[in-house]
Amino acid sequence: MSVQSTTALLLGAVALAAGVFWAATVPLQARLKAAQVEQAALVAEATALQGRILDLSAMGEGAGLPTELLLIGSSRVEAAAALQERLVSLAQAHNLLVASVGDATGPEGLSHPSAAVVIEAAGSQEDVIRLLAALEAQSPPIGLGQLMIRRQGAGQLSLRLLAWGLLPEEAG
Repeated sequence: MSVQSTTALLLGAVALAAGVFWAATVPLQARLKAAQVEQAALVAEATALQGRILDLSAMGEGAGLPTELLLIGSSRVEAAAALQERLVSLAQAHNLLVASVGDATGPEGLSHPSAAVVIEAAGSQEDVIRLLAALEAQSPPIGLGQLMIRRQGAGQLSLRLLAWGLLPEEAG
């Protein structure tokens, strides 16, 4: 073999090896590029989440709950009295006969101070339904617990429920 044919043969082998190398690495390069794009998106998302965590932490420090969620009153007693007045007024406005109203304790497990009231009343089924709808629409919101409804005869119901609301931290 001549030097020229050996050189051509070596050049062909190098070109073939380069082609095989290129063919093998192009899909890997595409996967690498996709992984880099995904990593950049994840880093941006992590940065945004860290910012949100800092914002929420700053909101939680001393901010407490929004005032529109809290009962009005400078003490638990005042807030409970105001809640009693609201419940009695609502019951009477919906044609219910109030049998009794009394102080109670809020649900267990609350991390925020609360005031609670138990009310017993009687009226027609429609009146009880309208009262419950009115309670649901109250602002600040009133939580309901231990709701008991009993039929008393021809369309009449008796109602007993525990109503509660959250207090400002300083009122607890």
